[in-house]
Amino acid sequence: MIYFKIKRRFFLLLLVIYLVNCSSYQVIKEEDWENKRKSVTTKIGSLILRSFEVEDSKGAVLLFDPIFVKKENLHPSLNLPMIPSDKTYLSNYTIYDEINYPDKCRGVLIPYLNKRGYSVYLVSPENLDNFSLKKIGQEGLKDIIAEIKDDKIILGGISLGGQAIAYYLASPNVSPKIQKAFFLGTGLDYKYSGSLLNQIEKIYKKEENIKCKITEKDNFCNRLVTSLAIEKSHPRRAITYPNIIPILEKDPTQFSGITNQNLEVLVIYGKLDPVSPEESMLAPFFNGWGKEFVLKYLEASTSSNFGHDYDHFDLFYHKSAESEIYSVIANWIGKKK
Repeated sequence: MIYFKIKRRFFLLLLVIYLVNCSSYQVIKEEDWENKRKSVTTKIGSLILRSFEVEDSKGAVLLFDPIFVKKENLHPSLNLPMIPSDKTYLSNYTIYDEINYPDKCRGVLIPYLNKRGYSVYLVSPENLDNFSLKKIGQEGLKDIIAEIKDDKIILGGISLGGQAIAYYLASPNVSPKIQKAFFLGTGLDYKYSGSLLNQIEKIYKKEENIKCKITEKDNFCNRLVTSLAIEKSHPRRAITYPNIIPILEKDPTQFSGITNQNLEVLVIYGKLDPVSPEESMLAPFFNGWGKEFVLKYLEASTSSNFGHDYDHFDLFYHKSAESEIYSVIANWIGKKK
């Protein structure tokens, strides 16, 4: 009996410590996504900038909308489920844990970087059905960067939307405020046989729009969801936009200008990623580097001492992404050149 009481008290103590530590991750309300929204006029039209700022910021991290992964899941929000029959409690803007509350202990990318002292800015196209990653990168992002007051900016390319960041970095007039850049699950070469675009071209005609229809199991986008973690919680409603997949760059030489920059670049890819595998991420860096260019790359897999082999959505959703991936990004950002 005494042993039972001691054991119970010890358990309660651990629970209290756990809850205190977990409370440090901010969970925003759904309307905060709109409150943080600012329309920025650029040469190619309006782009949407959302600001997640912290006091005494160590620097700014500018992310571009991941496109294939819903941007709202980069920061948890507190909402009721949009569909009552959805027992997973996943709305279009929310990831919920198993007890129907936002998982404050799970540091998804934006609040994790906020907690580490970085202000985060998220850029999105105003019209998700009609935009060009190339035009945004080459002509639009410079106006967004001018909006950010921080003197030091780290660019983050995540999922398919990261090509916009790559186009910008390959252009001749990169802002001197750009200190580093990282790519997480961003394909930069879809020319190889069996690539994402190669599969698309076998199914769709060139003039057809490619839409992600989450309600259709056999839809092209849904076929790319291979994660066991994703299937277990069934958050398809949270994964993909029901919008057109943008035109993706096939030719990796379009991004070779990145290696001419005075820049450090970190590339992280999942070993089992069918959307942006290793062969789609490293090709632009094979054509020679400038003297001041530094590349580091990491395969998210057991070979790199990770807990499992990551696929595309694991990079953003898996419970281990915080400790195994986001911590690597934050430590790399904080390391001086």
